[in-house]
Amino acid sequence: MPDFVIWELDSVASAGAAFDNPSSVDTGMEGTTLTFDPNAEPIMMSVVDDDNLFLDGSSSQRLDGPLTVNGVEYEDNVRVDPEYAYTIMPEGSDDPADAIEIYAIRLDGGGPIVGFAASGDIDPSQTYVFTGAYDDEPSTSYDNLFVCFAAHTLIRTKRGDLPVHMLRQGDLLQTLDNGCQPIVWIGHSIVHVTDKTAPVVFEQGVLGNEARLSVSPQHRVLVRSETGGPSLVAAKAMLGMPGVSQANARLAHYYHVLLERHELLLSEGASTESFNPGFQGWQMLGKRNQRSLSRFVTAPLRGQHVYSMARPVIRPGRWTMGPQTQLRVTA
Repeated sequence: MPDFVIWELDSVASAGAAFDNPSSVDTGMEGTTLTFDPNAEPIMMSVVDDDNLFLDGSSSQRLDGPLTVNGVEYEDNVRVDPEYAYTIMPEGSDDPADAIEIYAIRLDGGGPIVGFAASGDIDPSQTYVFTGAYDDEPSTSYDNLFVCFAAHTLIRTKRGDLPVHMLRQGDLLQTLDNGCQPIVWIGHSIVHVTDKTAPVVFEQGVLGNEARLSVSPQHRVLVRSETGGPSLVAAKAMLGMPGVSQANARLAHYYHVLLERHELLLSEGASTESFNPGFQGWQMLGKRNQRSLSRFVTAPLRGQHVYSMARPVIRPGRWTMGPQTQLRVTA
């Protein structure tokens, strides 16, 4: 199930006539600049395919789950086509290593170009230049596309375990304390990975998880401390323990699932928290998520969270893994 990021055309400030024709490349693009809204963020596209090639004219390339692009929602299983490709370079660069291939994407077998995938990391604050190289019938391995860290964590719902990227507002999630509770809001963020933002990976069984589990460093999981009952601790506090590591990724795709109160969910079978942003977490959401979320809850003040915590919280600096610490907490 390939995952890769795409840039919506709505995030492009200028691109000449590069994407005007939905089915045919413009051969006269050399020297034209490509610029972005400086606040633009890519979105993730998940595709199912019967091989590892992303190519024009293949009917086997289908969306894996519904996707909203440029404000239009496309249904699960619609066809995905890279109609044509261009090569771009950062303005002022003549280093061939800086070249990036961009693949113009069309959905559902018709309509306009909705955006493009890229073979490298796009910086929206940078101006790019079309080199003049193009391909009217592109074909590339999915491995060559700029990918996100996988965002397919299975969440326990009333209907069984479902990938987080397929959850929608109103879906009922199984909680540890209050049965099935509806999703009030769900958002997602794609972030450039640094030491502070790289996903923390728990190998199967470390938290009682039934499969490999990846969460953001600040995401809290349920453990039993040496001095008390079950408590919440940030995933980053567990780095260095057996079976816990930080992912080597360039981008990470994080989902934020808000319920009517702070709850404990089952993520790959492990007990993890639902979204409960504090002041800093709210600031890191980005303007689009902030606008959407503010319809449901009020932004927290410094030192506060939207909801009261479902369990006591142990600060990362005060939590140590001792001989009596239990990671597999189910109640």
